[in-house]
Amino acid sequence: MLYFFIKRLIIICLTTALPTIAWAADSLIDAPSTKKIMHYILRDHATFEKVTPELTRRTVQAFLEEMDPHKTYLIKSSIEPYLTPSPEKLAQISKRIDNQDFSDFYHLLSKMQTSIEKMNQLDKKTYTSEGEELECFSALKTLEWGDNYQQLAQREAKIRALQIKSAEAFEIDTAERMSQRLDKRQRSMESKITTQSKKAFHAKAHELFLKSFAKSLDDHSSYFTAWEAEQYALQVQQHLFGIGAQLRDDLQGFTLVHVLENSPVQKHGEIKAGDMIIAVDHTPVVGMDIEEAVQLIRGPKGSHVHLTLLRNSPEGQKKLEADIIRDLINLKETRFHHSLIPFGNGNIAYLRLFSFYQDSESSSELDIQAALKAALKETNPLKGVLLDLRSNGGGLLEQSVKVAGLFLKKGIVASIKDSQNRLEHRRTFRAHPIWDGPLVILTDRASASAAEIVAGSLKDYGRAIIAGDEHTWGKGSYQVFTFNPMQSSKANPLGEYKVTRGLYYTVSGNSPQLLGIKSDIEIPSGLKATDLGESLVKHPIENQTIEPNFVDNLEDVHPFYRATMKRQYKHNRQHKLTVYDNLIPVLKSNSKKRIESNPDFQNFLSVIYKENLTKKDLQSYGLNDLAKEECIDILKDLILLEVEQKKAA
Repeated sequence: MLYFFIKRLIIICLTTALPTIAWAADSLIDAPSTKKIMHYILRDHATFEKVTPELTRRTVQAFLEEMDPHKTYLIKSSIEPYLTPSPEKLAQISKRIDNQDFSDFYHLLSKMQTSIEKMNQLDKKTYTSEGEELECFSALKTLEWGDNYQQLAQREAKIRALQIKSAEAFEIDTAERMSQRLDKRQRSMESKITTQSKKAFHAKAHELFLKSFAKSLDDHSSYFTAWEAEQYALQVQQHLFGIGAQLRDDLQGFTLVHVLENSPVQKHGEIKAGDMIIAVDHTPVVGMDIEEAVQLIRGPKGSHVHLTLLRNSPEGQKKLEADIIRDLINLKETRFHHSLIPFGNGNIAYLRLFSFYQDSESSSELDIQAALKAALKETNPLKGVLLDLRSNGGGLLEQSVKVAGLFLKKGIVASIKDSQNRLEHRRTFRAHPIWDGPLVILTDRASASAAEIVAGSLKDYGRAIIAGDEHTWGKGSYQVFTFNPMQSSKANPLGEYKVTRGLYYTVSGNSPQLLGIKSDIEIPSGLKATDLGESLVKHPIENQTIEPNFVDNLEDVHPFYRATMKRQYKHNRQHKLTVYDNLIPVLKSNSKKRIESNPDFQNFLSVIYKENLTKKDLQSYGLNDLAKEECIDILKDLILLEVEQKKAA
C-alpha cells in the first residue's frame, strides 16, 4: 500500500499537511481512487461542496473538449446524447459517478478511439484548407461539432495551414519541418488513446475525467498527472535538477538551443548550443516525446547522466559522448533581472520580477532585497525604483507579501478568506522598509495573482504609482496545491491537484477578482488589443469585498499570542500616505504628451490591432521596450516633483 501525503502549497505558502491518505500502489488510477480524489477536491473548493447537475453538465462538456479540443475527431451523431443532456440524464450520470461508475466516460473515450481509426482511414492528402471559414486561431472557439469525417478532415487541413502559416510568419520553422512536428505530435496523442489495455484505457478515462471535473469547478482548479505536477512546480519555483540546457525537438533528436550560465553543461566545457542529443544513458531518444526525453535527462542532484550527441561541422557530423553531473538549476533568466539606470547624480534601480518563487537557496524577496541593498551601497545615490511586474502570472502568495514588505513598514498586506468564511491576514513585520523613496510599478494585462497583491497593496498604502495597461488580469482567487517539491522531488504517481480555496484581498478590502488593479497612469502594451483577463474565463468566481484593514486589531491571531504580537507591532506601523495624490495628474499629463509625440509609440499603437501580425509588423516601431522607457520617464518626473514638493514644504 502506498501512502499519499497531501502537502498543501497555497500557491502562496506552505501550510500544515493534510491527513495521510492511502492509495493503491499501482500508478494506473482506478475508479475508487478517482472518486476519492473527487471527494478531496470538493472538500477544499471555495464554492462547490457536492456534485450538482450543473457541475455534471460542465464536466461532460469539458471531457469532450479535453479529448478533442479542436473538434477534428468526434462527429456530432456519435456524441449527440451528451451534447445537451436532459435533467434526467444528468441526474443518472451524477448518480453513476457517486457510485464510482464512470461508464459514461468510458463510452465517450471509446467513441474517440473509433473516431481516430475512422480519420486515419481517410486519404487526408485529398483535403485542402479551403471551405470552412477559419481565418485565425480565435475562430476555433466557435467551432461546432462536425457532421461527418470528411468535414473534419477539411477542418484539420485548415487548422494545420494556420499553424504552418504562423510558424513561417514569425520565422519559427519552415513549412516542411512544422508539418513534420505536427505529424509527430498527432501520432503521439493518438497512440496514448488507441494502443491501450483495458486497464490502461480505464485509467486514461479516469485521468481525463478528473481533469474535466476540476476545470469545471473554476478555471484555476486542475488535476495533474505526476509529470504535469512536477512541471507545474517548476513553473512556481523556477528551478529544477538537471543539466541546464533548453531543448528543441528536431525529430532526429533534441537540439540544445540554449545553455544556461554556470549550468552542468556549461561547466562540462565540451558541449555547446547546436549539439543534438540522440541518446540518454545509452537509451535512444529519437522519436520520443520531448517530455519523455526530459524525464530521462533530469534526476537527483549529484547523480550522473550520460549523453550521446551529434555535432554538425564542415567535415560532417561528429559523435560526442559526455558524462554530466546533475545539479540544481535556478532559472535566473526567467526569475529576476535587475540593473541600474543613471539619472542626474544618482541611479534608478530597475527590477524585473517574472514570478514569485521560493526554494531552499533563494526567493523573490531575497533576490530583490539583495539588488536594492547593492544599489544603496553604490557611490551614486539611489533616486528611485521601477518594479516591473509585466507578464508576472503570480506564484507564492507568501512571497508577494514579503516583496511588498520591502517597501512598507509593519502592517497587513493581504487577507485570504476561504469557503468557511475564515479570514486570515498576511502581514509584514519589517520596522524599516529597504526602500521608502519614489516607487513606480509597471504592470500589464498579464500581471496576475501575487503580482496584483503587490501592486494593489502598495497602491492602497500610497507607496507606489501603478503604470501600464488600464488594468491587470483580475485573478483574486488563491489555490492550494497538493504537491510540495520542497518536501519530495517526486509527485504521487496517481496525480496531484490544485484547487481554488477562496479569494484574497488587498489592505483596502478589495479583491482584484474579475476587476484587476487599475493603473494610475495608462501606458498601452501589446496586450491592449487582446481578449485577456479573468472576466473572460469560462467559470469565474464572483468578486467580493471585506472591510478595509489599514487599522489592524489582530482579530485573526489566537488570543494566547495576541498580547505579545501587539507589543512587537506597536511602533513603526505603515499608515496610508497621500503624497502621490497631487502628483499623479501632472505625471499622467506629461506621459500622455510624450506618448502622443513619440513616432515609435504611435506606430506601435497602429499595428497592435491587426488580426494577423507578422515579425515585420512587430519591428516597425523599433526594438526598444517602449512601455519600460515611458515608465522610466514617469519615475524621473516623480523624483523631480518630489524634490520640488520637499523644497516647497
